[in-house]
Amino acid sequence: SMVLGRDMSISMVGRAGLHTFAQRYDAALNKHTIPVKMATSGCINFCADTAMQCATLDEWDPKRSACYGFFYGACWYAPFMHAVTTTWGRVLPSTAIPSLMFKSAVAVSTSFAVNLCFVIGGQAYMRGEEPTTAVKNGLWDAWTLGCCYHPAANMVVYSMPVIYRVLTLNGFSFVWNCFLIRRCQLRANEAELEAQKDPAAR
Repeated sequence: SMVLGRDMSISMVGRAGLHTFAQRYDAALNKHTIPVKMATSGCINFCADTAMQCATLDEWDPKRSACYGFFYGACWYAPFMHAVTTTWGRVLPSTAIPSLMFKSAVAVSTSFAVNLCFVIGGQAYMRGEEPTTAVKNGLWDAWTLGCCYHPAANMVVYSMPVIYRVLTLNGFSFVWNCFLIRRCQLRANEAELEAQKDPAAR
């Protein structure tokens, strides 16, 4: 019973700490909206690149993850998506299903494609490859695959209060990145197995 009581106390302290953090984050987000969105987006994209490197490379380059988090996450994604989501909040604030479907369709056709170009090109540049070639070769496949996931995700995003939309988008993007990492791993494993079966293909 003593162990159970101690576990419950730890759980209550943890929940209280999380609640306090959420309250402070919310207060900061309302007071310093764009800087907090930039910092949050930078941290999440730093973690996304870290996960990508750990899953696909032999060694983690923290400088690369920091550059990706800062330049893409903080300097591009957060301000760009802040402008997109707040504009929708003014132009079409309705959260009715038809409105959500329309905004989601427009987002997938425009901002999602633009962000994919930045992601594919930026990742290629950090690998020492030609960004333009990488975008030409990878954009269509990534975009069509994203059309199976992002329309529903965007409907959830645009049903949220405007101030939390960039944070929610970052969360969905992190899940999306993890999916892409897993997909790339499976493809690499399949290619390696094929190469082992057919030595001439190496």
